[in-house]
Amino acid sequence: MNSVNLDNFADPFFLGETKEELRRIRQDFHIHPEIGLITPRTSRIIADLLRKYGVDEVHEGIGGDGVVGVIYGRLPGEASVGLRADIDALPLKELSDHDHVSQVEGAMHACGHDGHAAALLGAAKKLACERNFGGKVVLVFQPGEEGWSGAKHMMEDGLFERFPMQEIYALHNSSAIEPGRIALNYGAMQAAADAFTIVVKGKGGHASRPNLNHDPVIAAAHIILALQTIVSREVDPLETAVVSCCSLQAGDPRAQSVCPDSCQIVGTARTFSPDVRDLVEKRIGEISASIAA
Repeated sequence: MNSVNLDNFADPFFLGETKEELRRIRQDFHIHPEIGLITPRTSRIIADLLRKYGVDEVHEGIGGDGVVGVIYGRLPGEASVGLRADIDALPLKELSDHDHVSQVEGAMHACGHDGHAAALLGAAKKLACERNFGGKVVLVFQPGEEGWSGAKHMMEDGLFERFPMQEIYALHNSSAIEPGRIALNYGAMQAAADAFTIVVKGKGGHASRPNLNHDPVIAAAHIILALQTIVSREVDPLETAVVSCCSLQAGDPRAQSVCPDSCQIVGTARTFSPDVRDLVEKRIGEISASIAA
Protein backbone atom coordinates (compact mmCIF):
# COMPACT_ATOMS: atom_id res chain seq x y z
CA MET A 1 0.00 0.00 0.00
CA ASN A 2 1.37 3.37 -1.03
CA SER A 3 0.51 6.67 0.66
CA VAL A 4 0.71 10.23 -0.61
CA ASN A 5 1.03 13.39 1.47
CA LEU A 6 -1.91 15.58 0.51
CA ASP A 7 -0.30 18.70 1.96
CA ASN A 8 1.48 19.07 -1.37
CA PHE A 9 -1.87 19.13 -3.18
CA ALA A 10 -3.83 21.41 -0.86
CA ASP A 11 -6.80 22.93 -2.67
CA PRO A 12 -7.54 26.55 -1.68
CA PHE A 13 -11.22 25.80 -2.31
CA PHE A 14 -11.35 23.80 0.92
CA LEU A 15 -9.73 26.38 3.15
CA GLY A 16 -11.45 29.01 5.25
CA GLU A 17 -15.27 29.03 5.28
CA THR A 18 -15.71 25.80 3.30
CA LYS A 19 -13.40 23.91 5.64
CA GLU A 20 -15.33 25.11 8.67
CA GLU A 21 -18.65 24.39 6.97
CA LEU A 22 -17.64 20.79 6.30
CA ARG A 23 -16.39 20.44 9.87
CA ARG A 24 -19.78 21.61 11.17
CA ILE A 25 -21.62 19.21 8.85
CA ARG A 26 -19.49 16.28 9.99
CA GLN A 27 -19.97 17.12 13.64
CA ASP A 28 -23.73 17.55 13.16
CA PHE A 29 -23.96 14.09 11.60
CA HIS A 30 -21.90 12.77 14.50
CA ILE A 31 -24.24 14.30 17.08
CA HIS A 32 -27.32 12.88 15.34
CA PRO A 33 -26.38 9.36 14.14
CA GLU A 34 -28.93 7.15 12.37
CA ILE A 35 -28.62 3.38 12.04
CA GLY A 36 -29.18 1.05 9.13
CA LEU A 37 -31.47 1.80 6.22
CA ILE A 38 -33.54 4.37 8.12
CA THR A 39 -31.63 7.65 7.90
CA PRO A 40 -34.31 10.30 7.22
CA ARG A 41 -32.62 13.23 8.97
CA THR A 42 -29.19 12.59 7.50
CA SER A 43 -30.60 12.02 4.02
CA ARG A 44 -32.77 15.14 4.16
CA ILE A 45 -29.81 17.32 5.15
CA ILE A 46 -27.69 15.82 2.38
CA ALA A 47 -30.40 16.45 -0.24
CA ASP A 48 -30.92 20.03 0.97
CA LEU A 49 -27.19 20.76 0.86
CA LEU A 50 -26.85 19.30 -2.65
CA ARG A 51 -29.59 21.66 -3.85
CA LYS A 52 -27.92 24.56 -2.04
CA TYR A 53 -24.63 23.77 -3.78
CA GLY A 54 -26.29 23.86 -7.20
CA VAL A 55 -26.23 20.14 -7.99
CA ASP A 56 -28.25 19.68 -11.20
CA GLU A 57 -30.33 16.70 -10.11
CA VAL A 58 -31.15 15.51 -6.60
CA HIS A 59 -33.01 12.22 -6.20
CA GLU A 60 -34.22 10.99 -2.81
CA GLY A 61 -35.70 7.74 -1.53
CA ILE A 62 -33.59 5.38 -3.64
CA GLY A 63 -33.53 1.96 -2.04
CA GLY A 64 -35.03 3.50 1.09
CA ASP A 65 -33.26 6.64 2.29
CA GLY A 66 -30.53 6.66 -0.37
CA VAL A 67 -29.76 9.98 -2.07
CA VAL A 68 -28.26 10.49 -5.54
CA GLY A 69 -27.05 13.76 -7.05
CA VAL A 70 -25.96 14.42 -10.64
CA ILE A 71 -23.59 17.20 -11.74
CA TYR A 72 -22.96 17.97 -15.41
CA GLY A 73 -19.57 19.27 -16.48
CA ARG A 74 -19.00 22.27 -18.73
CA LEU A 75 -16.39 20.56 -20.92
CA PRO A 76 -17.03 18.18 -23.84
CA GLY A 77 -17.31 14.51 -22.93
CA GLU A 78 -19.70 11.66 -22.25
CA ALA A 79 -18.06 10.00 -19.26
CA SER A 80 -20.18 9.15 -16.23
CA VAL A 81 -18.23 8.69 -13.00
CA GLY A 82 -19.71 7.80 -9.62
CA LEU A 83 -18.54 8.97 -6.20
CA ARG A 84 -20.04 7.08 -3.27
CA ALA A 85 -20.21 7.57 0.51
CA ASP A 86 -21.97 5.60 3.22
CA ILE A 87 -23.98 7.57 5.77
CA ASP A 88 -25.22 5.21 8.53
CA ALA A 89 -23.90 4.81 12.07
CA LEU A 90 -23.33 1.82 14.36
CA PRO A 91 -25.51 0.57 17.26
CA LEU A 92 -22.94 1.49 19.92
CA LYS A 93 -22.88 3.72 22.98
CA GLU A 94 -20.38 6.54 22.55
CA LEU A 95 -17.88 6.85 25.40
CA SER A 96 -15.97 9.87 24.05
CA ASP A 97 -15.86 13.21 25.81
CA HIS A 98 -15.37 15.67 22.93
CA ASP A 99 -17.79 18.54 22.36
CA HIS A 100 -19.90 16.81 19.69
CA VAL A 101 -20.66 13.38 21.15
CA SER A 102 -23.68 11.44 19.97
CA GLN A 103 -26.97 12.56 21.49
CA VAL A 104 -28.73 9.39 20.37
CA GLU A 105 -28.61 6.65 23.00
CA GLY A 106 -27.06 3.46 21.67
CA ALA A 107 -25.91 4.94 18.34
CA MET A 108 -22.67 6.55 17.21
CA HIS A 109 -20.57 7.14 14.12
CA ALA A 110 -17.82 4.79 15.26
CA CYS A 111 -16.82 3.88 11.69
CA GLY A 112 -16.50 7.40 10.34
CA HIS A 113 -19.43 7.55 7.94
CA ASP A 114 -20.11 11.08 9.19
CA GLY A 115 -16.73 11.98 7.70
CA HIS A 116 -17.42 10.06 4.50
CA ALA A 117 -20.69 11.93 3.96
CA ALA A 118 -19.12 15.31 4.71
CA ALA A 119 -16.21 14.59 2.35
CA LEU A 120 -18.57 13.75 -0.52
CA LEU A 121 -20.60 16.87 0.17
CA GLY A 122 -17.36 18.84 -0.06
CA ALA A 123 -16.59 17.21 -3.42
CA ALA A 124 -20.14 17.99 -4.57
CA LYS A 125 -19.75 21.66 -3.67
CA LYS A 126 -16.46 22.01 -5.56
CA LEU A 127 -17.61 20.07 -8.63
CA ALA A 128 -20.89 21.99 -8.88
CA CYS A 129 -19.06 25.29 -8.48
CA GLU A 130 -16.25 24.73 -10.98
CA ARG A 131 -17.61 22.05 -13.39
CA ASN A 132 -14.14 21.69 -14.86
CA PHE A 133 -14.79 18.26 -16.37
CA GLY A 134 -16.61 16.58 -19.23
CA GLY A 135 -19.62 14.32 -18.89
CA LYS A 136 -21.23 13.96 -15.49
CA VAL A 137 -20.51 12.99 -11.91
CA VAL A 138 -23.03 10.87 -9.99
CA LEU A 139 -22.97 11.33 -6.21
CA VAL A 140 -24.23 8.27 -4.30
CA PHE A 141 -25.06 8.60 -0.59
CA GLN A 142 -25.79 5.09 0.67
CA PRO A 143 -27.43 4.14 3.97
CA GLY A 144 -27.30 0.66 5.46
CA GLU A 145 -23.62 -0.12 4.93
CA GLU A 146 -23.13 -1.61 8.40
CA GLY A 147 -24.67 -5.00 7.69
CA TRP A 148 -27.95 -3.82 6.16
CA SER A 149 -27.15 -4.43 2.46
CA GLY A 150 -27.76 -0.80 1.62
CA ALA A 151 -25.90 -1.04 -1.69
CA LYS A 152 -28.02 -4.01 -2.69
CA HIS A 153 -31.21 -2.12 -1.87
CA MET A 154 -30.14 0.83 -4.00
CA MET A 155 -29.13 -1.39 -6.91
CA GLU A 156 -32.40 -3.30 -6.74
CA ASP A 157 -34.14 0.09 -6.93
CA GLY A 158 -32.43 0.70 -10.28
CA LEU A 159 -29.38 2.71 -9.22
CA PHE A 160 -27.22 1.74 -12.19
CA GLU A 161 -30.09 1.60 -14.66
CA ARG A 162 -31.26 5.10 -13.73
CA PHE A 163 -27.75 6.51 -13.34
CA PRO A 164 -25.33 4.56 -15.57
CA MET A 165 -21.73 4.85 -14.40
CA GLN A 166 -18.60 3.66 -16.15
CA GLU A 167 -16.57 3.83 -12.94
CA ILE A 168 -17.37 4.40 -9.29
CA TYR A 169 -15.03 5.50 -6.50
CA ALA A 170 -15.17 5.55 -2.71
CA LEU A 171 -12.79 5.98 0.21
CA HIS A 172 -12.58 4.94 3.85
CA ASN A 173 -10.89 6.75 6.70
CA SER A 174 -8.21 4.95 8.70
CA SER A 175 -6.81 5.64 12.14
CA ALA A 176 -3.64 3.84 11.02
CA ILE A 177 -2.79 6.63 8.56
CA GLU A 178 -1.72 10.05 9.79
CA PRO A 179 -3.94 13.04 8.94
CA GLY A 180 -3.20 14.64 5.59
CA ARG A 181 -2.29 11.42 3.77
CA ILE A 182 -4.22 9.21 1.39
CA ALA A 183 -3.34 5.55 0.77
CA LEU A 184 -3.83 3.59 -2.44
CA ASN A 185 -3.40 -0.06 -3.33
CA TYR A 186 -3.34 -2.13 -6.51
CA GLY A 187 -5.92 -4.90 -6.44
CA ALA A 188 -8.36 -5.55 -3.63
CA MET A 189 -8.27 -2.98 -0.83
CA GLN A 190 -11.08 -3.95 1.57
CA ALA A 191 -12.01 -7.52 2.48
CA ALA A 192 -15.48 -9.01 2.42
CA ALA A 193 -16.89 -8.82 5.95
CA ASP A 194 -19.25 -11.58 7.10
CA ALA A 195 -20.79 -11.77 10.55
CA PHE A 196 -21.55 -15.11 12.15
CA THR A 197 -23.55 -16.15 15.21
CA ILE A 198 -23.22 -19.60 16.78
CA VAL A 199 -25.68 -20.69 19.45
CA VAL A 200 -24.62 -23.79 21.38
CA LYS A 201 -27.65 -25.39 23.02
CA GLY A 202 -27.08 -27.74 25.93
CA LYS A 203 -28.79 -28.73 29.16
CA GLY A 204 -28.42 -26.49 32.19
CA GLY A 205 -28.23 -27.46 35.81
CA HIS A 206 -26.24 -27.07 38.97
CA ALA A 207 -22.51 -26.69 38.48
CA SER A 208 -21.77 -29.12 41.34
CA ARG A 209 -23.29 -31.96 39.29
CA PRO A 210 -21.82 -31.42 35.80
CA ASN A 211 -22.42 -35.07 34.87
CA LEU A 212 -26.15 -34.34 34.76
CA ASN A 213 -25.71 -31.32 32.46
CA HIS A 214 -24.69 -30.79 28.84
CA ASP A 215 -22.40 -27.82 29.35
CA PRO A 216 -22.59 -25.40 26.38
CA VAL A 217 -19.79 -23.21 27.79
CA ILE A 218 -17.21 -26.00 27.48
CA ALA A 219 -18.39 -26.77 23.96
CA ALA A 220 -18.25 -23.08 23.02
CA ALA A 221 -14.70 -22.79 24.36
CA HIS A 222 -13.58 -25.70 22.18
CA ILE A 223 -15.38 -24.22 19.18
CA ILE A 224 -13.65 -20.85 19.61
CA LEU A 225 -10.22 -22.49 19.70
CA ALA A 226 -10.96 -24.87 16.82
CA LEU A 227 -12.19 -22.10 14.54
CA GLN A 228 -8.68 -20.63 14.62
CA THR A 229 -7.42 -23.68 12.71
CA ILE A 230 -9.47 -22.71 9.65
CA VAL A 231 -7.03 -19.95 8.67
CA SER A 232 -3.88 -21.63 10.00
CA ARG A 233 -4.55 -25.12 8.59
CA GLU A 234 -7.17 -24.98 5.83
CA VAL A 235 -6.79 -21.70 3.96
CA ASP A 236 -4.05 -21.59 1.32
CA PRO A 237 -1.08 -19.74 2.89
CA LEU A 238 -0.95 -17.48 -0.18
CA GLU A 239 -4.54 -16.37 0.44
CA THR A 240 -5.76 -13.99 3.15
CA ALA A 241 -8.46 -14.63 5.74
CA VAL A 242 -9.40 -13.77 9.30
CA VAL A 243 -11.79 -15.59 11.64
CA SER A 244 -12.34 -13.73 14.91
CA CYS A 245 -14.73 -14.63 17.73
CA CYS A 246 -15.52 -11.29 19.39
CA SER A 247 -18.35 -11.95 21.83
CA LEU A 248 -19.20 -14.81 24.19
CA GLN A 249 -22.48 -14.64 26.09
CA ALA A 250 -23.66 -17.31 28.52
CA GLY A 251 -25.45 -17.55 31.84
CA ASP A 252 -25.87 -14.95 34.55
CA PRO A 253 -22.67 -13.56 36.13
CA ARG A 254 -24.48 -13.48 39.47
CA ALA A 255 -25.22 -17.22 39.28
CA GLN A 256 -21.74 -18.66 39.59
CA SER A 257 -23.04 -22.16 40.40
CA VAL A 258 -25.52 -22.51 37.55
CA CYS A 259 -24.65 -24.13 34.24
CA PRO A 260 -26.64 -22.34 31.49
CA ASP A 261 -28.78 -23.94 28.81
CA SER A 262 -27.09 -22.14 25.93
CA CYS A 263 -24.08 -20.10 24.92
CA GLN A 264 -23.76 -17.62 22.06
CA ILE A 265 -20.63 -16.84 20.05
CA VAL A 266 -20.60 -13.82 17.73
CA GLY A 267 -17.76 -13.06 15.38
CA THR A 268 -16.56 -11.89 11.99
CA ALA A 269 -14.86 -13.51 9.00
CA ARG A 270 -12.86 -11.44 6.51
CA THR A 271 -11.84 -12.76 3.10
CA PHE A 272 -10.79 -11.55 -0.35
CA SER A 273 -11.35 -14.67 -2.49
CA PRO A 274 -14.89 -16.00 -3.13
CA ASP A 275 -13.55 -19.58 -2.85
CA VAL A 276 -11.95 -18.85 0.52
CA ARG A 277 -15.13 -17.13 1.63
CA ASP A 278 -17.15 -20.26 0.82
CA LEU A 279 -14.59 -22.48 2.58
CA VAL A 280 -14.63 -20.38 5.75
CA GLU A 281 -18.44 -20.32 5.90
CA LYS A 282 -18.63 -24.09 5.35
CA ARG A 283 -16.00 -24.95 7.95
CA ILE A 284 -17.40 -22.63 10.63
CA GLY A 285 -20.66 -24.58 10.42
CA GLU A 286 -19.07 -28.03 10.23
CA ILE A 287 -16.58 -27.50 13.07
CA SER A 288 -19.23 -25.99 15.35
CA ALA A 289 -21.73 -28.78 14.74
CA SER A 290 -19.13 -31.53 15.16
CA ILE A 291 -17.72 -30.19 18.43
CA ALA A 292 -21.20 -29.58 19.83
CA ALA A 293 -22.16 -33.16 18.99
